[in-house]
Amino acid sequence: MAKNYAALARSVIAALGGVDNISAVTHCMTRLRFVIKDDQLIDSPTLKTIPGVLGVVRSDNQCQVIIGNTVSQAFQEVVSLLPGDMQPAQPVGKPKLTLRRIGAGILDALIGTMSPLIPAIIGGSMVKLLAMILEMSGVLTKGSPTLTILNVIGDGAFFFLPLN
Repeated sequence: MAKNYAALARSVIAALGGVDNISAVTHCMTRLRFVIKDDQLIDSPTLKTIPGVLGVVRSDNQCQVIIGNTVSQAFQEVVSLLPGDMQPAQPVGKPKLTLRRIGAGILDALIGTMSPLIPAIIGGSMVKLLAMILEMSGVLTKGSPTLTILNVIGDGAFFFLPLN
């Protein structure tokens, strides 16, 4: 199904408050990212109902329009409607320090720290589970060398985590 990207671009720009309300634009894999001058001029209900727009995400002075995998075609049409001296999207000024932003920063740090450990924790748990099942079913006796090795491998994932 071919989309009319020119009409999509015109509708998105109009719903964002026009060309004069856009200070920068760029895109990622699925979204058009607009840096907006005045948030009050954005017509979010209209923006969400435009055919081809899958969703809208707003934060600070940025509005992200979710297009999907065909975002590069839509981006080309948007750029053709904007002035040639349009700069790459960069947030204007320093964002305000709010309680929500501080909480998000703490959660981002925690997630960034713990996410790489998830595969090791799951793998260690599976090995420990295997050792426990083999012992409980009587396949391996308590204190057997194979069971000891499985327990050491399973405990290795948790050795450096200060959970005690």
